[in-house]
Amino acid sequence: MELLHQTANKSHNSGVVMENLEDKLFFRQPYVVGSQNESPSQFMGVKKSGPLKDAPKDMKLYFIYLRQDHALSQDLFRALRGDTFTTFPGMNEMFNLPISEDNVNGTVISDFTPSEIQRVSDLVTNYSTNVPNVVPIVLTPFSKHDNPSQNEPYWKLKHTFLEKNIPIQIVARRTVGDREKLKWSTAGIGLQIFAKLGGIPWKVKPRLEKCLIVGIGQAHRRFGGHTQKYFAYSVLTDSGGIFEEVRVLGEDNDEQNYIKNFGNSLRQIFEEYSSKYSNFVVHSTFAIRRNELEIIASVLGELKNRSSGGEFFSLKFNHKNRFFGFSINKNSRIPYESSMIRISNSEYIVWFEGLKYGQTTLQKMTSNPLHVQFTYPYDDISNAQQKACIQDAINLSGTNWRGFNAKSLPVSVYYAQLIARYIKEFDRLQLPRVDVSIVKPWFL
Repeated sequence: MELLHQTANKSHNSGVVMENLEDKLFFRQPYVVGSQNESPSQFMGVKKSGPLKDAPKDMKLYFIYLRQDHALSQDLFRALRGDTFTTFPGMNEMFNLPISEDNVNGTVISDFTPSEIQRVSDLVTNYSTNVPNVVPIVLTPFSKHDNPSQNEPYWKLKHTFLEKNIPIQIVARRTVGDREKLKWSTAGIGLQIFAKLGGIPWKVKPRLEKCLIVGIGQAHRRFGGHTQKYFAYSVLTDSGGIFEEVRVLGEDNDEQNYIKNFGNSLRQIFEEYSSKYSNFVVHSTFAIRRNELEIIASVLGELKNRSSGGEFFSLKFNHKNRFFGFSINKNSRIPYESSMIRISNSEYIVWFEGLKYGQTTLQKMTSNPLHVQFTYPYDDISNAQQKACIQDAINLSGTNWRGFNAKSLPVSVYYAQLIARYIKEFDRLQLPRVDVSIVKPWFL
C-alpha cells in the first residue's frame, strides 16, 4: 500500500512523501468478553457470550423526568428492556442484567432549577441508602451539545450527583422522542448504564500483561492569557482497557507547589499499584506542559532505576494536528485502520480509524490520524518497543465504553478529555470543586 502524507508542522519539512506501509500495518487484538471468549466485535462478542464481568445484581435504575415526559420515560424503559428494537436485545440478554418494575423506580422533576435538582438528588441519595448501587436516568429537554445558554442544567445535574458519588445517565428528550435515533442509541445508553453500575463489558487482549496505563489530563484555569489555577488528574486503566479509577494529581494556584504535588501524586500512584503492576506507561495530550513532562520523565526514571525489570514509557497524543494522508491504491483514498508512518526518531502518524483490513469501501466517516510522540525515555528505546507501545494504544481505542464502535482515541486520552470538559464547565458555572476520584466511570 502506498500512502501520501503532507505536514504543515513547523518542526518538519513541508512537502509530500511516499512510503510503503505494508510492514507498518498493525492488527487490532481481539476483544475478550464473557467466559474469557474472544471476538473481533465488541457488540457481537458481548451479545453471544455476555460481558466480561457482570454488574452487581442488587442494583436499581431511577428514572427522573418532567411530568410531560412520563410516556417517553416508559418508551426508554421498554427499549432498554429489549421490547422495542431488534438492534438491541435488552439489558438482560446483552449484559445479564434484568430490569423490571422490581428494580426500577422513578420520580417527577418539576424543572431543572438548582433547588429542584438538589431536591431530587437528595431523594435518590436517601433511596440509595438501602440500595447503594443506583444509576439515575434523567430525561432532559437539553443536552451537553446545546449552546451554553441552554445546557447549563446538564452540567449542574452532573455536578450535584457527582458530589454525592452517584454516576447518572442523562438522555435528551429528542433522542427518545425520535424513534430512529432511539433505535440506534439504545445499545450505547445501555452500555454506559452497565459500566456505571460497575460492570465490565469487555477488554482487549493485551500485548503486555500487568501494565498500568496512566492517562493524564489537565483543566488549568486561564484568564487574560495567564493561568489562575493549575489542576491535573489521571485516568487509570490496565493495558486491557479495564477502568481502575480517576486520581487527582495536583491542584494549586502556585505553579511550583502544583508541580511538586503533581510529582508526589504520580509517585504515590506508582507505589500503590506496584504490587499489582510491573509495567507503567503514561499517556497524555499535546496540551501537557514541558515542566509536567519533565516531572513524568523524572518519576518514571526513578521507578525504572528501582525496578528489576518492566517497561516504563511516556507518550503524548495530538488529534488536532495538521497532518493528513490518503491511500492512492483505494477508491476511498482512506488508509487501513492501524496504519502508521514514522516522521522522526520519536514521532509517528497513526490512523486509529480507517478501512477495515480486506475491505475496499468505507462504512462510516473516519477521524483524522493522530500525531504520537514518545517523551520518555529520550533515547534507548528501540523501534520494536515504540511499535509495541503504539499497538497497545491502538488496542486501547477499542475499549471505549461510551459506545460499541468508538475507536478514534485510546481511552486513556479520551476519558481524560471528557473529564476536562466537565471540570471546565463546572468552573465556568462557578460550581464548587467536586471530587472526581470515584471508582465508577461517571464521565461516560
